[in-house]
Amino acid sequence: MILTIFCQYASAGKAITLVAEDDWYPYSSQRNGTSEGFVVDLIRAAYAAVDVDVRFKIASFKSCLKQVEEGVELGCFDVTLDEDTKTRFIFPNEFLFIDTGGIYDMENSGLPAKVTQLNLLGHRVGYTNGSIYGEFLDTAKGIERELAMSDLSNLRKLVARRQDYSLVSTTIANYIFKTHPDDFSLRPRLVGTVSNQKMYVGFSRKRPEAKEAAALLDQGLIKIRANGSYRKIELNWLGSSTAPEKIADLKLKK
Repeated sequence: MILTIFCQYASAGKAITLVAEDDWYPYSSQRNGTSEGFVVDLIRAAYAAVDVDVRFKIASFKSCLKQVEEGVELGCFDVTLDEDTKTRFIFPNEFLFIDTGGIYDMENSGLPAKVTQLNLLGHRVGYTNGSIYGEFLDTAKGIERELAMSDLSNLRKLVARRQDYSLVSTTIANYIFKTHPDDFSLRPRLVGTVSNQKMYVGFSRKRPEAKEAAALLDQGLIKIRANGSYRKIELNWLGSSTAPEKIADLKLKK
């Protein structure tokens, strides 16, 4: 009954509002005074499939999480589901996409061509402010962390040899290489991965409508995956699937 009322409420010209991350393009970012990106279009399509209009506010990822946890906002994205976040937010059953965290170095660095997280010990490693890397990378002693304010800055510091490795989403890195060719005539190489993380909308535990909003998102995502809309949005923004990629399958220009 509550679910029906919520759908009718939305269909009557009302809308739910979610907070979109402001600086993770092409997933979600502030562009042209509004929120744009693959995930923005994905969530909009999923809710439209169940007759719900969704609007977006824009905030930094840190602020986004804080506002939702405090109940100021209904939900935000893109949130990983882990031991910490599952106690702070309500999560849908359906994830939005899978993000692969890449380890990059320079071709002629003299470092191994394939590495794991353990190989990062004793090295200068680029981290991007606000990104989540997991317990080991967040707490391990022996990693000299170089903090950057953006993934672009992180990779630029790698090219300038200010650090040995950069940790950046493979999707984001490939987008940066395409859109900033002058900065990356010498292309960083992908030598390992740190994670394949499922990304979700995290909903507030303090908002009574959160469970219904999460359930509707589940229904919508199932529908657009089945009717091909998800794939069309994915190809439009990313040109390929967001499923985990094998290093050997990536064809990066040297």
